[in-house]
Amino acid sequence: MNIFIFSDNATLLPEMLGGANKLVGTSGGSIAAIIIGSESEAMSAASMGADKVYWLGEIGNRIIDDFVPTLNKLIMTEKPAAFLVAATTRGKAVAGRVAAALDMAAIVNAKEIKVVDGSFQVRHIILGGAVIRVEQPLGGTLIATVRSGVFTKAVADTSRSDQLEHVEFVEPVTQITKLESKPKKSNASNIGAAKIVVGAGRGFATKEDLGLARGLADALGGEVGYSRPVTEGNPPFAEGEPYIGVSGIQLKPELYIAVGISGQTQHMVGVNESRVIVCINKDPRAPMFRYSDYGIAGDLYEIVPELTRALNEK
Repeated sequence: MNIFIFSDNATLLPEMLGGANKLVGTSGGSIAAIIIGSESEAMSAASMGADKVYWLGEIGNRIIDDFVPTLNKLIMTEKPAAFLVAATTRGKAVAGRVAAALDMAAIVNAKEIKVVDGSFQVRHIILGGAVIRVEQPLGGTLIATVRSGVFTKAVADTSRSDQLEHVEFVEPVTQITKLESKPKKSNASNIGAAKIVVGAGRGFATKEDLGLARGLADALGGEVGYSRPVTEGNPPFAEGEPYIGVSGIQLKPELYIAVGISGQTQHMVGVNESRVIVCINKDPRAPMFRYSDYGIAGDLYEIVPELTRALNEK
C-alpha cells in the first residue's frame, strides 16, 4: 500500500508525513513525498519518514496550478493507493483537478483516515461541520484533502539520507502569468502544536483587549487562537491570523479555554476534539456552555485578569 503526500505549504509537511507513517505502520507499504520547493525542503521530507521523494523543483515564477499536469502524470504512472493533500486553498484545488484527471472523486476535509479490511475508511466534514460522513472508496487511488491538526507531526531523523528523484516538468496547456507576489500579513503562533490554547472571541470589545487573552495564555504556557469574527470582522481585531473553525484550522489541545466565544457549530468543529474545554462567557445561555467540561458565567474583563493573577502567583 503506497501512499503519496503533497503540501504546497512546507510547514504542514511534518503533519502529512506523520499521518502517512501511521497508515503505513498499520497496513505496510511505503511513503512518497511530492515536493515543490527547495532541495533542503525535499531532503527534510526524507528525514521525516518518506521512503521516496519526488522533487518537482523550485516554484520560481510559476504558481502551484502549473504543476498539476506534472502531478497528474506522476499519479497516473505510479498508481499509489492514496494521494493525500494538505487542505490549503491551493491544495484543495490541486486535489480536485488531479481527481478529475483520474476520473475519481476527491474526499475533502478529512478528519480521520484509517485502514479497514485492507481499504481506506475516511471520516470527513460536510454541511459546514454539522455532519461527519464516513466513506470507504471501492477502488482506485484515494484522493483526499486533510485539514491541519488531524495528523500528529513526524519527527525528523537526520540520519536518513534517501536520494531525491527529480521529476520532469510537464508544461500546462494554458499557463497563468504571475505579475506580482506579496507576502500575506500574519503574526500567527503555532497553535496547531500547542497543548493549551486560549480562544479569543468577539466578547473582547477592542483589539487592545486581546492582550488579556495573551496574558492568560502566557500564564498557562499556551498559545492564543481566534474565532472568525475576530480575524475577519469589521474592523478585524487580529487581521491576517488564521481562525479556528470549519473553514479555518482544527485543534487537538489538552486544554482549550474559550473566552468571549458564543460556540456556534462553525467554531466548535475546530475544537471539539480538545481533551478539556473551558468557557468564559457573560451569557449563561451561550451554546459554548453545552460543549464545555467547565464553564464560568461572568464578565471576562473581571474573570480573566483574576484567573491570570492567580495562575501567575502559583
